[in-house]
Amino acid sequence: MKEKERHRRIMAGVSDGVEVDLSLIKLPSTALMFPAMPDPGEDFDFAKWRNPRNF
Repeated sequence: MKEKERHRRIMAGVSDGVEVDLSLIKLPSTALMFPAMPDPGEDFDFAKWRNPRNF
């Protein structure tokens, strides 16, 4: 699955496998291609950098 489509699904709250038109979902202009995963209880932030120590 393409990352941009995956991010649009997260933004829209649509799970994988559900057939929907994601072209209307716009990501923030600051969205990163590979943002950091949220900690438990946090919302997904598309502009949050990954910790380089995790690579």
